[in-house]
Amino acid sequence: MSENAKGPTTTVRVPGPRVVSEVAGSADARTAEVLRALDRAKGTIGGTDVLTGCSSTDALLWELRALVAWLSRTMPVVEDAAKRLASSAEQLERALVVPSEKLGEFQRTQNAAFRELRESAQGLERQADVLATWRTWWTRLIAASVLVVMSLFGATLGLAWRARALAQSTHDILEQILENQTKAHAAPAGKRR
Repeated sequence: MSENAKGPTTTVRVPGPRVVSEVAGSADARTAEVLRALDRAKGTIGGTDVLTGCSSTDALLWELRALVAWLSRTMPVVEDAAKRLASSAEQLERALVVPSEKLGEFQRTQNAAFRELRESAQGLERQADVLATWRTWWTRLIAASVLVVMSLFGATLGLAWRARALAQSTHDILEQILENQTKAHAAPAGKRR
């Protein structure tokens, strides 16, 4: 059945869950929504009397008064809950401030450590470059020194070999001379006898 087909109805309070009553054909959508909200709220409003035989406007006014009365009774509870919620929010904020500060301090420390690590890595890289240059220089120096020493050793060995050969040759010549002299001295002494 549509809303227009039904006549005006009155709201009767029945314990337990409620189904929203159909609104009278003359009511607009906002009134219908208010009535639905009141129907939903009726389950939480206690001690209301049942209205029968009233027009929908009277029922609406009666329900609004009952709702205002219920709100006035529950307002201290709501205010207390709001105060507790605000207190909890402050405690939560205080509880979050310290870890947030520690996290910020940790991040600053971490950034400083990363910066120092980067600088150390760059310093090590520079030192490695210096050591590589130094090693190259020493390798060249040692290679040149070895080459010079080997050249000197070769020259010395060559000179020693030549000197030995010359000494041997000189020795052989001197021996020959001495032999010749000995023969020459021996021959005149044999002639005298």
